[in-house]
Amino acid sequence: KSGYFALLSLQGLVLQFFHQLYWKLALWGNRQPVYFKWPVGAIATLSYCAFWLLRLPGLWVSRVRTYYGDRAAAEATGNPNGLTKALAKLSFGCAASVERQGYTPALLERAALLLPVSPDLARYQLYGRYSLTELFAWDSLNSLRGWMSIRDSHPPLGDRLRLIMAYAQHWKLEMTIALPSPPRRQ
Repeated sequence: KSGYFALLSLQGLVLQFFHQLYWKLALWGNRQPVYFKWPVGAIATLSYCAFWLLRLPGLWVSRVRTYYGDRAAAEATGNPNGLTKALAKLSFGCAASVERQGYTPALLERAALLLPVSPDLARYQLYGRYSLTELFAWDSLNSLRGWMSIRDSHPPLGDRLRLIMAYAQHWKLEMTIALPSPPRRQ
């Protein structure tokens, strides 16, 4: 309805090109003689820089559309608790992939603006030791969370889950996790 999909799709296509160019050149350049690695490495680096710079305008759009998407998914399914669990599991699944490979897979990095969540390695490594409420409370309580996630393609997942749980509370459903509200600014 909002038209964000068309804008993000177009931007995603451009980002795919620059990231793919970077990725292929970097892999190809590693197999070349030393005298050839420098120019290929420079082009790959410039391509990666272009990828990151062109990604910046889409960050705001990507963040805003996640809130619209969360609301639409909660309304369509009538189950905000299921959406909460799905988003947490998806984030942990992406993080498991990153940890297993030892680096962020190219596809995951390339399509970050279009994905519903981003991988969260720190939380993934703590999963099972703490409840979901404890794992995601930091996103709601840390006053610097906005600054710390300024380059992220998604808002802090704890903030999203707190809002989804507000939908559950409004619809008088039992909440899967009860996240605290952020402190009020004075």
